[in-house]
Amino acid sequence: MSLPFLVQRDLGGDATLLGLLYACFPLGYIGAALVLGSRERLRWRGPWAYAGLIAAGLGLGVFGLHVPIAVLVVGALLNGVGLEIFNQVWTSLLQERVPGDQLARVTSVDMLGSFGLLPLGLAAAGLLTDAWGAAPVFLAGGGLTVTLALL
Repeated sequence: MSLPFLVQRDLGGDATLLGLLYACFPLGYIGAALVLGSRERLRWRGPWAYAGLIAAGLGLGVFGLHVPIAVLVVGALLNGVGLEIFNQVWTSLLQERVPGDQLARVTSVDMLGSFGLLPLGLAAAGLLTDAWGAAPVFLAGGGLTVTLALL
């Protein structure tokens, strides 16, 4: 991930700042999980899923701007919230729409795509960070996420 390079090179931070920012992402996940998990049913899941992706992209894109640390903390929280919203919608839709006898196969293909492609994405982010710097990679990643969700 490009965050260690951003913290060290662009923000002049250390491991404490990096740890703080890394801790904010899961706080967003937990907050969204507690709020959405307490609901019996989430209506309008399609718009919720896309709103979650847009929020995640905006939260990620903030890291490409020269903003105060407090804004980066909010961006990390927003990214975590957005990703958890999408994840809860996606998981519930899989469980509801895929027949029980096929759920394991469909979920395994979904996980293979998600986790199997993760190393390729991380490698690409590393190469792009070396070529462009961390901030443009965050802007591009956030912008691409928002654009694809809007399309």
